[in-house]
Amino acid sequence: MRRSITKSRVIGVYFFLVSWLPTMGQVSNDNIKSRSELFLNANPIHSSTNNASVEWNCVNKALTNKCLVYHNDQWFHFTPNQSGEFFLNVSSQTCTYLQGIQAIVIEGNPCEISTYKILQCISRIHQNDVFIQLDSLRAGVQYLVNIDGFLGDFCEFDIQFSTRPVGLPRTMHSLDTIHMEVALKGGGVTIRWSVQESIAKEINLFKIYRQAQGEQRSLWIRDVPLSANALGNFDQNYFLEDSLLKKNNYTYRIFGVQHETEYPLLLSEQNLFFNPASDKAVWVSIPLDLEDKRPYMVLVFNKTDQTLLRKYSSEFDRKNDATFEMNLQEFVNSGVKEFTILASVLDSNHPKEYYFLYDGAKMVEK
Repeated sequence: MRRSITKSRVIGVYFFLVSWLPTMGQVSNDNIKSRSELFLNANPIHSSTNNASVEWNCVNKALTNKCLVYHNDQWFHFTPNQSGEFFLNVSSQTCTYLQGIQAIVIEGNPCEISTYKILQCISRIHQNDVFIQLDSLRAGVQYLVNIDGFLGDFCEFDIQFSTRPVGLPRTMHSLDTIHMEVALKGGGVTIRWSVQESIAKEINLFKIYRQAQGEQRSLWIRDVPLSANALGNFDQNYFLEDSLLKKNNYTYRIFGVQHETEYPLLLSEQNLFFNPASDKAVWVSIPLDLEDKRPYMVLVFNKTDQTLLRKYSSEFDRKNDATFEMNLQEFVNSGVKEFTILASVLDSNHPKEYYFLYDGAKMVEK
């Protein structure tokens, strides 16, 4: 009897939670006639897909069936006061099932689906604070925005119509326009990067983020201002330090924020694997006996097929750079066991060669 009572109680709690989730605070803009207006550069509007329904006669499935499926949508609208580029900023997403939201931006008359022209159809928006870039909008034209929970997720979020982007780009593609190095020792991470003057002239700030595999959001690490000396010449070299605690694959990204537009450009990104238990086993140390204040380069190859795995370059400082240390964990994880490492000053025809073998427990110099 005790077992059946307990089981009944558990089942009752389960059905209570299931029935409770979608009934939390239905939003007024569930109906297109009650759509919420987004005023330009006003404070963000808070909304939720909880218990929203689909107004089927006001959606054009033929235009969107290749990019999304409707579940629990809601409606917004905005009207630009001038033609040009604008942004929808989506922030503070909190989703029950961590799936996120999906969005459609439409030009056309409300609920007259034959007039709909799809400007953006986004099947899933990652859960960082993110912006949707809208190009070539026309002054005085009303645009509709349909927000839905991806795979029926229940999400709360803030949304804003703005002349400035806030957050990270919806899609992120590295421009690879700076030289970036990420070094791991113990749980400490050192990130170094150098920027050319052509890029430095465009930006006034670096924003550094870290994202762990499986996490829905990137973690902001720090803002690093672009600096210049007394003569107005840009500093080329920058660094910061971070620390890791948990075993995982991590991606570090460096964004450069443009002067006038405040648009964050993804300048470079690098991945690394951190495993506290095996970290020390895959470190190698290369002695450097080079000319002081000369640029130098270290190349790491897969000895088996001579594939270039990583390239490092910097200026040799005899006081601080007596050895060059690197973590080969990510390559060992991918199956590489033998390494050839070349170190030399730039443009040298006589690099120093080193050979290492991972024997399953540690790196052995051959």
